[in-house]
Amino acid sequence: MPVDNATETSGLLGPLRRYRSARLLLGQLISRFGDAIYLVGVAAYAVQRHDGGLLAGALLGQSVGAVATLTISGAITDRVGARRMLILADLLRLAGLIGTVLFCQQGMAGYALFLGLGLLLGIGDGMFEPALTVALTEVLPAPMLLSANTLHSIFLRGGTMVGAAFAGVLLIFTNPLVTLIVDATTFGISLLLMVCTQWLARPSADQEEPLFRSALHGLRYVLARAWLTVSIATFALFVALAVSAPRVLLPLSLSEGGGNTASYGWVLAAQGFGAMATGLAAAWLPSSARPAATIFRCLVLVSVCCGLLGLAHQVTVAAVVAAIGGGALSLGTIYWATLVQRNVAPAFLARVSSSDWLVSSGLAPVSLAVMPWLLSLSSASHLLILFGLISGLVSVGGLCLPSIRHLRYADQGGSDGI
Repeated sequence: MPVDNATETSGLLGPLRRYRSARLLLGQLISRFGDAIYLVGVAAYAVQRHDGGLLAGALLGQSVGAVATLTISGAITDRVGARRMLILADLLRLAGLIGTVLFCQQGMAGYALFLGLGLLLGIGDGMFEPALTVALTEVLPAPMLLSANTLHSIFLRGGTMVGAAFAGVLLIFTNPLVTLIVDATTFGISLLLMVCTQWLARPSADQEEPLFRSALHGLRYVLARAWLTVSIATFALFVALAVSAPRVLLPLSLSEGGGNTASYGWVLAAQGFGAMATGLAAAWLPSSARPAATIFRCLVLVSVCCGLLGLAHQVTVAAVVAAIGGGALSLGTIYWATLVQRNVAPAFLARVSSSDWLVSSGLAPVSLAVMPWLLSLSSASHLLILFGLISGLVSVGGLCLPSIRHLRYADQGGSDGI
């Protein structure tokens, strides 16, 4: 595996002491910072134009673009290399942001226009995530991947929180257009860091094989390994019930107990704080000998917290529960990323990551689509309890499987690690 020549370091800050991984992670921090600014900026522009459909179109386009691209982005990454894919993804996203700025400056607003711009951003997102998973394994040795994934998790949540707050302050003194210009600037900086950072890529996949057949081989690789199949299938249900659904149900549940929008904000802030605190602690704690079992225990804990949120109508109690759930979700995500990077064959890593992202997020739109119908049958609090119970039982079932319970990190990528 190509790595920096510097002496290997340990601890949370180890990846930041290597200039390639440091630039890669710094670029992600700036990018996540910009993502939050974009969301606030587009929302503010939609409010300014009194057209909520603009925001809906942008988010729908981004979601559709990402899901559609994930079907083949892993196979493309295995051919062209992670660095090239990351640069191409950032170029597309930067183009989408520049287009948004130009159209907003001209006062041109329309659902179809913002849907198309969101689609361009989503295509970049779908290309980016599998490539990032591979890039970290190409610039760092296996023992440092846990620290790198921890930093990425911290940067993701920290950048989002700070970016949203910064955008709010920026809107007080300026306007949505300036906010979007700042967002485009952050992506330009992130792209520049990537262009200026070079590393040796792994040998590319078979160039003669048709692209969709290559993607299908990646899916077959997943299906041939019980730990991958069970984990990704469980994640799909878990994300739909215990992650996506509470974004709609939690504010409604709090309002049933007399809370308001500010209450929801405090609970979300507590969740982010718990995630960041756990991320910081993860790098200093001993690495789990059985990471898959730890991941599924985290899923169970998050599911329990989801159910408890349906009972916690007081803001203080809900904030504590959300902080615990956010911490468990953060820890499980960190260990999952590291497990995939260390136990999947390098030649299939991007395609497995692509399949993971695609399937894991596949049921989330369904749960959101049927939410109005479910709310007509039951209260938000009762639905949170029900979803937490179902998600928890499925996660416990996965934990009982030997392929999950006894899985260890592989000494070298490609082994199932059992």
